[in-house]
Amino acid sequence: MKNILHFPEAVPVRTETNVYFYSLVPPDPVAGTCGSIKLPVIEKFMALAMTGMNWMAPYYGRKISEVPKGTQFLISRLTDGTYLLLLPLISDRYRFTLQGGKDAEHVELVYDGGIEGIGKESRQLPVLAAVSGSDPYALVHTLVKETAGKLKTFKLRTEKKKPDFLSCFGWCSWDAFYQEVDEKKVLYALESFKKSKIKVEFVILDDGWQSVSAEEGKRLISFEADRRKFPGGLRSLISRAKKNHHIKYFGVWHALEGYWNGIVPSDLLPYKFVLARQPRMVKLQPDGTIPVQYICNFVSPEDAGKFFNDYHLALKKEGVDLVKVDVQGLLPFYFIKDYCIREETVKAYSYGMQHSAEKYFNGNLINCMCNSSDFFFHFKTANLWRNSDDYFPAKPLADQYKHLHCNAKNAFFSSTFCYPDWDMFQSGNTGADLHAAARALSGGPVYVCDKPEEHDFGVLESFADMNGKLLQPDMPALPSPDILLEDVENDDKVLKIFNRSGINGLLGIFNCSKDAGKTLECTVSPQDVYALPGEEFAVYSRKNKTVFTMSRAEKRSLELPYGSFDILTFSPIKNGIAPIGVEGKYIPPAIFQEIRYRRNTLEVKVRCGGTILFYAETKPLAVRKDSENIPFIFRDHLVRVKVRSKEAFTLTLRTR
Repeated sequence: MKNILHFPEAVPVRTETNVYFYSLVPPDPVAGTCGSIKLPVIEKFMALAMTGMNWMAPYYGRKISEVPKGTQFLISRLTDGTYLLLLPLISDRYRFTLQGGKDAEHVELVYDGGIEGIGKESRQLPVLAAVSGSDPYALVHTLVKETAGKLKTFKLRTEKKKPDFLSCFGWCSWDAFYQEVDEKKVLYALESFKKSKIKVEFVILDDGWQSVSAEEGKRLISFEADRRKFPGGLRSLISRAKKNHHIKYFGVWHALEGYWNGIVPSDLLPYKFVLARQPRMVKLQPDGTIPVQYICNFVSPEDAGKFFNDYHLALKKEGVDLVKVDVQGLLPFYFIKDYCIREETVKAYSYGMQHSAEKYFNGNLINCMCNSSDFFFHFKTANLWRNSDDYFPAKPLADQYKHLHCNAKNAFFSSTFCYPDWDMFQSGNTGADLHAAARALSGGPVYVCDKPEEHDFGVLESFADMNGKLLQPDMPALPSPDILLEDVENDDKVLKIFNRSGINGLLGIFNCSKDAGKTLECTVSPQDVYALPGEEFAVYSRKNKTVFTMSRAEKRSLELPYGSFDILTFSPIKNGIAPIGVEGKYIPPAIFQEIRYRRNTLEVKVRCGGTILFYAETKPLAVRKDSENIPFIFRDHLVRVKVRSKEAFTLTLRTR
C-alpha cells in the first residue's frame, strides 16, 4: 500500500503489513480538530459511529462529507474496487474520531478528552491508522492487530481466552422483572425452565438487586444485596440456584461506577475510597421545566483498582461467578467531565475492573454500554463486548430487525477485539425465532430474558442437542461480502451473516426490510461464506428441510417473505457424500465432533443422538453405527439416520 491519504498535518509511518500510522501534536490542550484528510474518490462507505454516549451503529453514504460525527471506524470502497479502512486512535489524554469534512473528498479528524488547566501536549501522538487492499476481512484484522502492537493498551480476541460461560445457555432477569426483581421471582423463573429439554447453566441477576440510596439520584450504599428483596443475601439465592437448578455460573449486574450515580460515602459502605469531587448533573423533569440536581460521587481513578478488588471479593464470597459491568459509557461524561483527564480515568477504571474480574471470576465478564473507543482500546483481558443497544421486547418488529442489522455490521469490527454479545431476547415474544437464529449464529452468548411460564420451548430447544447442551459455531458471525457496505435496513436488501462449523459453512439470511409485508429476493452462494474451502457443496435449507447442490462460484436466487429467515448449511461434497448435521437445530453441523473421508465412505463422530442428516448422490449401500448396520431413510438426496443416544457414537456411510 502506498500512502493514499493527503494528511499534511501528520507524519505517516508505514509498517511491514502496509498499515500506515499518522502522528501529530494536537494543537489545543482540551479539544479540537487535528486536520482535514483528503481521501481518494470513493464508491460508498460504512461508518461505525457513536449514537449517544454508549452505543455504536452503522451509517452509510457515497460522499465522505456524509460521514457522521463520532465515527470510530470507517470502511470505504474505492472506485477501483479496493477498500480503504480508517481507524482513529486514543492516547493517554485524548480520544480521536472522524467526521465529514468540507467537501466530498475530505474527512476531519477531531479529538477531545483534555481539561482546562493542563499544558499543551508537546509529543507526537499516533492519531490515525489506515490500510487499503482488496480483502476487507483480512484488512480489518491486520489493521486492529497492528494497532494493538502500536498502542499496547489492548489485545485481540484471538489472543485472549474465551469466557467459560459462553458454552452455556443462560437467563437474565432484566426484561422479566426489571428493577422489581427479588429472590422468589428468580427461583420461580428458573423453575419454569424445568419443563424444557434445554439446560439453563448461567444466570445474570440484573439491575435491582443492590442496596442503593433513593436520594440524590440513587447511589450504591453497600456491597451487599438489598435484604428486603433477598433476605438471605446473594449467598442464599445462589446456593439454592446451584443446588436445585444446576446453575454453573451465577452472575450479577453492577455499574462501572458502583451504581448509576456512583456511591454514597457513608458508614453503610464500609470500604473507604478516595472520592472525586461531586460534579452536578442536571436533568429536566418530563415537562421540561423544573431542573432537578443530582450529586454524583465516583471513586477517584487512583482508587478504582481497590474499589473493584474489594467489591468483587465481596461478591466472590457470596458465590458469584460472573459479572456484567454496565454504564461504562457514562463515565467520561457525567462522572469525570471537567475534573479528570478522560483517557487516564477510563484506563484506570477499565484495567482495575478487568484485573479484578480475572482474579475473582476467571475473566467471566460482560462489558456493557462500552462502545466508545476509549473502552474497547483498553480491553486487555476482557473478551466479551455488548455489541449493540438493548433488545427491547415491547418495540415493533422494525426495531427488532434494526437490532439484528446493527449487531451484524458492528461485528465486522468489534469481533477483532472481543466476542460480540448480541444481547438477550424473549423466546415467547414476537420475532423470537428470528432473534434466536441470529443469536445461535452470532458466536457470542446465548441467553434469554423470558418471564416465568412465557417460553417457546420449540425455539429454545433448537439451540441445543438432545442432552440440552448448546450447539455453537466456531467464531463470531460476520456480514457476507456482498452486503458488507449495504444498508439492508433501508434499501430492501436481505441481511446475510456467515459462520463456520468445522468444514461446513453457515449462512443466515434475514428479511429485515422496514417495509412491512414486503418479500425480498436475494442470491446465495458458497462464496457468501468467506474463505470456505471446497468446490462442490451440498446446501441444506433449515426453512424448507431440503438439500440442493452448488458449485463454488454458482449463485442461486431465493425469495424471503417479510420477517422470515433461513439458515443454509454448506457442506463440501467428496466422493458423492457430505455431512450436514442434526435436523431441527440452528447450527446442525455442530453435532459432529470429527469428520473423516475415506475411499467410498464418510465417517463422523457424533456427540449425541438425534436425526442426523447427510447428502448423497446415490443411496448409500449401508449406514453403520459404531460396529452395526442401522436403518436409514433416503429421499431427494437426503439421508436421515435417527439415533437415540445420549452418548457419543460413530456413523459410517458406505456408498460403493
